[in-house]
Amino acid sequence: MKADALNSGYISGIDGLRAMAVLAVIIYHLNNSTLPGGFSGVDVFFVISGYVISRSLSNTKSTDFFSYLLGFYKRRIIRIFSALLLCLLVTTIASVLFIPDSWLSGLNEKTGLAAFFGISNFVFVIFNDGYFAPRGEFNPFLHTWSLAVEEQFYVIFPFIFFAWLKYRNKKFILGVLSRYSLVILLVVSLIYSYFETVSNPDRAFFLLPSRFWELAIGAFLFQLHFNGLAHPSSKNLSKTCSYIGLILLITGFIFAKKNHFPFPWALIPTAGTLLLLSSVIQSFNDQSYVQIFLKSEFVTYLGKISYSLYLWHWPIYALFRWTVGIDLVWYKLLALIFTFIFSAASYRFVESPIRTNKYLINQYYFKPIILGLVGLCIIFSSSYMLFKVKSKLSLSVTSESTFFDNDKLIQAGPDDVTSKIELKNRNIFILGDSHAGAYETMIEETSTKLGIKTKNLSKGGCPVLNLLRPMSENTRCTESVEYALKAVEAEAKPGDIVFLASLRMYRFGDQWELFSEEQVASQQNSSIENENRKRVETEAHQLIERLNNHGLFVIIDAPKPLFKSPPFRCSDWFNNMNPICDPGFAVKRDILLNNRAHVMATLSELVNHHENLSIWDPFFELCKNENCSAFNETKPMFFDGDHLSKRGNRLLTPSFVTHVLKIYKNDKTGDNLISVLK
Repeated sequence: MKADALNSGYISGIDGLRAMAVLAVIIYHLNNSTLPGGFSGVDVFFVISGYVISRSLSNTKSTDFFSYLLGFYKRRIIRIFSALLLCLLVTTIASVLFIPDSWLSGLNEKTGLAAFFGISNFVFVIFNDGYFAPRGEFNPFLHTWSLAVEEQFYVIFPFIFFAWLKYRNKKFILGVLSRYSLVILLVVSLIYSYFETVSNPDRAFFLLPSRFWELAIGAFLFQLHFNGLAHPSSKNLSKTCSYIGLILLITGFIFAKKNHFPFPWALIPTAGTLLLLSSVIQSFNDQSYVQIFLKSEFVTYLGKISYSLYLWHWPIYALFRWTVGIDLVWYKLLALIFTFIFSAASYRFVESPIRTNKYLINQYYFKPIILGLVGLCIIFSSSYMLFKVKSKLSLSVTSESTFFDNDKLIQAGPDDVTSKIELKNRNIFILGDSHAGAYETMIEETSTKLGIKTKNLSKGGCPVLNLLRPMSENTRCTESVEYALKAVEAEAKPGDIVFLASLRMYRFGDQWELFSEEQVASQQNSSIENENRKRVETEAHQLIERLNNHGLFVIIDAPKPLFKSPPFRCSDWFNNMNPICDPGFAVKRDILLNNRAHVMATLSELVNHHENLSIWDPFFELCKNENCSAFNETKPMFFDGDHLSKRGNRLLTPSFVTHVLKIYKNDKTGDNLISVLK
């Protein structure tokens, strides 16, 4: 096929391919079990984008690089900015109004703001938040990672393609480099993708170096077509390409494995896309059913609005997950309806008018580019300010300062001690996971009441003696736990306290899902768990002995009550009907006591062997009735199913202060409890 024929006119089959890609992604995100590899639809987009961008660049009439480059960015801004900025702004507003602050939403603001500058993919790598991790499903900006990859590709690719356009026919090294630089980079990226998929899956999935080959292979196909190569030479061959391409595409959509992605599984949908592109670019009168389908009116319409469909489907899904849920069939259907309404409206009233605006198209390069950048700055600034004043705008009661806190609960101190006692030159070192961090308010109040200094060395996700799993198994935390222990050994003086606080029971639910009581019971009574208990007890003896050898007192918190439904997700009119809220906020005390029996037995064994070890038990301060409740009166003692709120902390402060004082009262040296000041 000649270059001028290749570059002229609208190719409906490409939009048909876009439709297949976006539908695969939409179905996967709605229910990943329906189309397990549907996420590979993004890879189809990458290949198409490489091909279409090359086609667009080859049409440029500019002979100087500056005009060529400005023209490219002018077209990109007109094509993608308006719909993207609108979607980011609306999503920000919805997030501010309806999504409560929590670990589950912790990356939303960072991702949303980074998306304005095409770097949201870096956020997921920096914070180790994988595409398939539970938190990703609740981040309404997650899907912008792929847009970021494409935008970063747009920074590099025009230079490569311009060199190919201008110097490919030159002799010697300049011609060789311009002809083969894209292929060389493609191969290097593919090899890099192979190694990164094994060594660092998140980087491989999210970052351009391991994805460059997918965009580049689409561009390389265009170069071949431009030179009259790689076209089906007959209608039968064209049909064959379309059928094989479809089979490969469907294979990827169904069987792609997320733990082997992008290499090697991205190769299959990528190869399918190349074959399908070749089959729809060159038309024959006699076409296959696949080609007819891809060029049909409704399918091509979906392809035309595919950019808007991709932009809007994920924020809508995420907001459904945060509010009413998206588990029921009716809610899935409603989410799809909203997706198509918003996408069609965005395409009809925003994307299409801007793309076809003759004023913008006919303007010299600078004006559309400047207008686009000004719009970017205005919308970014608006979104930034919305996030910063979220606590004032949020419709969630969790944003109210008194919902999780009530400083009226602060008491002067335990009844059995004088109102003010100071423990001079004493320290409490806090080690553990996020549950240790969740004691922050209680520790601060203890410090204020007793004059004792505190140092928090906890790290989320890194328990210390949770008595369920050996610490040595958690290789991600081995280094940080050892660092904390060495810090204690270096800074602590004999008579200081080490408070080991972690989650020590199996959850009945997490911030994003529920577990049945039968599942929990089965897990903790399994033969594997019985073996683990022997290992953790040995490990615990060694650690406590290590701390005691430095003359330190060790406090371990006994397991607190655990709950199924998280209060922060279930306390508003717009989210309390979510399926995660169905179990409610109460659990029978006998169930919880039985659930922690194994841990309590291990704690008892440890106390019998270590003189300077004590167990502080917050359970009965938080559960005084037959049914344990996550709420005290009308306010939650817990933020989620197992992390304490500030209110819960304040309820526990007197008990913890008393426990610390008893340690020093019983200390035989008599040097630790300093004089009563009042």
